[in-house]
Amino acid sequence: MRPALGFLVAPAVGVLLPVLLMAVASRDYSVNKPGEAVMLLIPLAVAYASALLFGVPLFLLFKRLGWLRLWQVAAASVLCGIPFAVFQFLQSKMVYAPIELSVRWFGSILMFSTLAGLTFWVVALWKRHEP
Repeated sequence: MRPALGFLVAPAVGVLLPVLLMAVASRDYSVNKPGEAVMLLIPLAVAYASALLFGVPLFLLFKRLGWLRLWQVAAASVLCGIPFAVFQFLQSKMVYAPIELSVRWFGSILMFSTLAGLTFWVVALWKRHEP
């Protein structure tokens, strides 16, 4: 039950948290317009697809191998984030941007993918000491 909840929550955290951080950090960035809010559905759908296509099989493999430590799940989340980062890179104008900006963009997506993996670990695998 907890792994299913983890797969439900983690991709949303990995996509929506960067948007919230950009909204707080920049006065120019806003999702008040309906068109901008709808644009969040694309990366959200890709994040869930990546979690389903890559995350679930990796989780089952890692569970079988006993590789469920925090750092192992974080590393697996980076693997799951690579297709998402490639998709974002190719569908955006970053293809025509200077290489240092493209690398920074790609790295930030992988960083938030790692955040999604850490969220998954906390929700699905963290052993709480309940009375």
